[in-house]
Formats: sequence, C-alpha cells, structure tokens
Amino acid sequence: MFYSRKPILRLLAIVFGLVLVAAACGNDDDDGPVTAAEEAPATSAPTAAAQEAPASSGDGDAEPSSDSSDTAGADTSDSDAGESPAPTEAPQEESSAPPDADLEARMRVLGAAAPPQWDPVLTVSRCDAPQLSTVYDILVRNTPEGALIPGLAVEWSAPDETTFVLKLRDGVSFHDGTPFNAEAVKAHIDRAKSEELSTLSPVLEMVEDVVVVDNLTVQFNLNQPRAGIMPSILNGRAGMVPSPSAVSAEGEDYGVDNAVGAGPYVYDSHIPDEEAHVNRNPDHWDAGNILLAGIDFLGSASEFQIERIKDGEVDFSTMKDTDLPLAQEAADDGDVEFLITSTVQYGELFIKASVEPFDNILVRQALNHAINRPVAAEFVTGVPGSESYGPIAPTSPAKGVAENPYPYDPDRARQLLAEAGYPDGLDLRVAQIEHAYYTRYAAALQDMLRDSGFNVELYSVVGTEINKALYQRQELDAAFTATLGQGEPGLTLETRYSSTGATNPSGIAPEGFDDLLAESFSNVDSAERAALYAQAEKALMDEALAVPIYHNSGLSVFRPEVKGIGRGYTTCEQGNFLDPIYIAKN
Repeated sequence: MFYSRKPILRLLAIVFGLVLVAAACGNDDDDGPVTAAEEAPATSAPTAAAQEAPASSGDGDAEPSSDSSDTAGADTSDSDAGESPAPTEAPQEESSAPPDADLEARMRVLGAAAPPQWDPVLTVSRCDAPQLSTVYDILVRNTPEGALIPGLAVEWSAPDETTFVLKLRDGVSFHDGTPFNAEAVKAHIDRAKSEELSTLSPVLEMVEDVVVVDNLTVQFNLNQPRAGIMPSILNGRAGMVPSPSAVSAEGEDYGVDNAVGAGPYVYDSHIPDEEAHVNRNPDHWDAGNILLAGIDFLGSASEFQIERIKDGEVDFSTMKDTDLPLAQEAADDGDVEFLITSTVQYGELFIKASVEPFDNILVRQALNHAINRPVAAEFVTGVPGSESYGPIAPTSPAKGVAENPYPYDPDRARQLLAEAGYPDGLDLRVAQIEHAYYTRYAAALQDMLRDSGFNVELYSVVGTEINKALYQRQELDAAFTATLGQGEPGLTLETRYSSTGATNPSGIAPEGFDDLLAESFSNVDSAERAALYAQAEKALMDEALAVPIYHNSGLSVFRPEVKGIGRGYTTCEQGNFLDPIYIAKN
C-alpha cells in the first residue's frame, strides 16, 4: 500500500528541521532528538576527516537513533561551514570504472526508513533527503570534507548581497525526457515557495523571485542580504528539482508512488516508511561514476546490523556512535570495515534564559562549570573526545570556542550559585525525552549536577511531543535535548540562539549576536563568514546562553567489498549516494 497524501502539519516546517528532540536512540539526525559524539579515533578502520557539512545530498538532521521520530520538519541548509559561491572542481564525467568494480551489483543499505512520499517539496523529514537525492541529484553537491562542488549547477556567483546567479549543466534531461533547464529550476522554486503544504517555504522566504536569464542561467533576487549562504540552501532539498512535466501531469499525487528527477538513479518502487528501490540511470551526466546497478534501501534497524552485514544480507549500514565497540570488534576480526566521523549534531542542556533562575548569568555559568564534559560526553556517546564546548562542530573552520571556557569545577559552581542568591543550592525541574538513550543520559547528568549544588528533578516527555512543548507551547524551562545542527554553522546559530530564532523561545541573544549573523549571511567570502560565525559562538558562550555537552559522530559500517564510502554517517544522514561508490568483485 502506498502513502495517500493527507494534510501535513505545517508547524513541523516552521522549526526549520533544526532541533531534533524526539524519541530515538543515540546518534542520528532525523527530525528527532540527537545523540552524537564528536570525532573519535578510528581504531580498526580509517577515520574520515571530521566536518561541518551535511551527510549527503544535503538534508541531514540530527537525531538520537536509527528510528527516532520526526519533530521538526523542514530543513534550512545542508552544506559546509561557510563555503563561498565559488564552486570547487566537479566530479569528472569521463571517469572510468575501477577494474575491480562489479557493475551488476546492487548495494543493500540499512539505516533509515524509506520516505513516506518522494516529493522533495512536501517531504517532512530531512532524513529523507539522502534517498531523494539518488533520484533528483542536487544543484549544489558536497564532498566528504564538506566543500561545496558543482552538481546540476556548474557555477554560481553573487553580484551583490541580494542577488545570486546559478549556471546550470548543459545537456541534462529528466528521466521522462523533459529537458533540465532554467525554466525547470524556476518552476521548482516557485512551487516550493507557494505550495500550501511545502516544507521548504521557510527555507526560501529570502527569495523574492526567480528570473530565467537564459536557458541555463537562473537569477535569484533576494529580499534579504543573504546571498552568501544560497549555495548552502541549494545543497538541500531546495536543490532537488523534479520534472515539471511529471509534477504537472500527476498533480497532488506526485511523489505518492513515483518520482521523476535528473539524478543518477531512477525511481523503481517504495513502501512508505519501510523500503525503497532505485536503479542506475545510464543517461546521467556523470554516468561514468555511477558504479552500482541500483540501491535497495531496506529500512531502519536498531540492532543486529553488523550480524546482517557479516551474513551477507546487507552491504552497508549506518549505526549509533554508541555501537563503536561492536564495529571495532567486527573489524578486528576482518568481517567489516567502518568509518567514524564527527558531525554537526550536538547534545545540550536546554535552558530558557528569559525565566528565573536562568535569567541570571551566574546561574548559567554555574551550570556550565557543573558538567564534566569529557566524562559526560564519552558516557553518553561511547566515543572518546566527543565533548562539546559550543554549538559549532569542533573541527569547523568557524569554530570560535576551541577550549573549554567553563572547566569542570563543582566548588566554583557552588560559589557562583551563592553569589546568585542560592547559598543552599538550587532545585530544578528538567525534562528528559522518554527514551532509554535519553533517560540514561539525563540520569548521569542529574548525578553530576548534584555535586555542584543543583538538585535536579527529572520528568519525561514523549519524544514526539518534546519539540512542541519546547518551541511551540513553550512550556518547558529546561530539558536535556539534542540539536541537529546545520552544515552552514550560522544557520545553526540563527535558528537556535538568535533573538528571533525559531527554537529560541526566550528571545534573548548576546549583544551584537544578530548583527554578526546578518553580516555573515551577506558575505560571499567563506573565510570571512567563518570568522564572523566564530565571533558569534564566542559571544554566546561568554554569556553562558548555551550549555553544550557533546557532539555526535556518524558511524558507517560496511562489507570490505564496498568501496568509496566517504566518511561516517548518522542514520539520518545515511550516506552520500552521489559519490562513486561500488562493490568490488569477489
């Protein structure tokens, strides 16, 4: 049976798909809670360079487990920490297949459920993007290291801070034969902005209109000075263009049981929320690098992934970072290989700075001093070195807080509480997500905070309700949560911590914080933009307006015959299936 379109909760789109606090397990980025670990050493397998970029096609959310539920629906961006509108070298179209590649082999993927439907405009979960990208490709791609590179767009520029120009790849057709051109891109963006149930409309609010300059040139006229981050926006679902002919012909049913794009694979079939199947597109512009006969997405799993790989049932799986010991053991036995990589997902103690006692900077500073981050982070994620000192990923060039500004010091925390008017300690009620991963995490922090004078009473909130309680009803003052993060760090900072951020119910931001972000978004120079992000993160932590604890890692586990996996991915990120992945002949 196939998904039948029903009214989608538009509220899910408004949160930009950034904070992912739902029910899940440990390190994933779907629209649910996150649990991640920062970068970890690759013991029995190489460790991909940690990065600040999205996992694959551009929509990677953070979530705590392979089966965490959706809570924040639309994405804002999915790209690296501030790439400029000057693309780096594109994949080589003339690449020939490696001699050991089995071009008849299909890759069987475990890690995330199939999208309910395949329309990138209406998809609610950002975790659907990696699978969607196989059919649609993407205007702006990214490397495993997070650099933005040409995809269906070959060149881009920003003549000024409110104008963005995109040059498209010539000679490309959709799977139904419709030409891929500027009119198709304009039709997609116009529909994404105007469709009543679009989950992309918040992302594209900055776009005033789209002008077709010529057959292969599109100009985006912006109503805000944000040209610098347009490549990041088009590195997500906003950059996945469906055939306008197919959309017109199928109307409201488009995406229910069909998808027509210009991507490296052709849609075959799917069972909503379960499995999906795509086949190689021999006419793709980069056909020389499409080395799999097809991909079978076999759904999510929370256990026995490695056993299924060892038994030959599955070729590739993403797993929670807490499963690293299992991956190491299997790799030591020669049964699998793995990659683990730091991601933009991070866990934190959410506090509403507009209410007592969190409106007092001394209390916020005391909270930060009360957490032994290296110990807490490794306990939560299982990955050494996963502690977080700020919301931006530790390896990002935009990182502004490289060292802990609040070293673990229970005595200092108690002193700060006394100065704040709480000489006998402070009682707090803190929400936790009703899920084993999060209740374990919260209990450990509860004990740690007690040593510093914080008497924490925990209460549970169902994972599917946590975002609504935090950001819509705004009824929670403190909670152990996790945040997806964005490839473009400024979007993480804006959504979560700016005075108008969708997930900052306090409305409080450091002085000058919003101005730094506004200046950065208009800047087309990636290095300058990263420097501004770094200043903003430092200002945030100077005011102790965030209490970060850990960053998650993505863990990819695969058969030794699988080649070309770029890095470790979370179960929401799934993988970058636009990379030249192949299965070696036996």
